[in-house]
Amino acid sequence: MIAMLLMGGGCALFAFIVPEGSYLAHLLPGLIVFGPGIGMAAVAGSVAALSQVREADAGLASGINSAVFQIGGALGVAITAIGPCIQ
Repeated sequence: MIAMLLMGGGCALFAFIVPEGSYLAHLLPGLIVFGPGIGMAAVAGSVAALSQVREADAGLASGINSAVFQIGGALGVAITAIGPCIQ
């Protein structure tokens, strides 16, 4: 829950970024809040995904978990990047 709150707070800070803004004043505060949140969320997600897996299937489950994280990240970047182009 703390991770999600940090990520939400970081996103809220990112909403105030202006094109003529500076890195220190506008981008860095959001990154400082968002970064630890996403780090904690990734670890918590991995623990939740792998905690009930049998030892014999742990490698397979870990590989699937890593692949899903990578695919989700790539899709998120693609959707975010293409969003402004759709107008």
